[in-house]
Amino acid sequence: MTQEEKFAIWDATHPEVKEVRKYLDRLCGKTPLPLVYLYPKEHYSRVVTDVLSEEKDHLAGILLNENTVLYLKAFTKKDFKSLFDKDSVDNATEQCISAWVKSQFSTLPNARAAAKQDIELLYRKGESVLTTMEILDYHGIKLPRWKYLGWLNKGSYEIEDSEGSARIYYFLEGYGDLLVFSDYSADDELLKESIRQQYFQSAGQ
Repeated sequence: MTQEEKFAIWDATHPEVKEVRKYLDRLCGKTPLPLVYLYPKEHYSRVVTDVLSEEKDHLAGILLNENTVLYLKAFTKKDFKSLFDKDSVDNATEQCISAWVKSQFSTLPNARAAAKQDIELLYRKGESVLTTMEILDYHGIKLPRWKYLGWLNKGSYEIEDSEGSARIYYFLEGYGDLLVFSDYSADDELLKESIRQQYFQSAGQ
């Protein structure tokens, strides 16, 4: 099929401007929510952009607002099995998972397993999060399994979601990964204000 024939098929669908823009954004890797990249130097530096960089190995997460990051690395069933044997799966608690998160995200002291308020923020961001994930998936970025959005309460043995709860291992096995979040820069108000003005305030988010 020639390029002209492809254009003819596209034109025949009479796409709206917003549909064309959405298609081009997906091709170009332009996401509705900003992306956070981590570069290991003396200290980890954080770079925020709303266009997918070629340096995909440094892509760490999605900035949900001027303060909160959703990381693309999550706590999975495989991670669980590295911590517990089959005879102790029912002994896993929120404290165990929190310790794992701190060890894996040691350069980010505010990193945490998903709490209820994090999942509520994801739901509020709705379409923006879904579209960002779709674009990342289109460009071959490995994403968490998140068909069900669960969270951990302090001291709990279970992961909860909007429909109920299950022991940590069984949720990871049957429903999805446990997402990880952090405060982007709790100690840098100037940086947060810059992010707010550049990405969120003008969009009314």
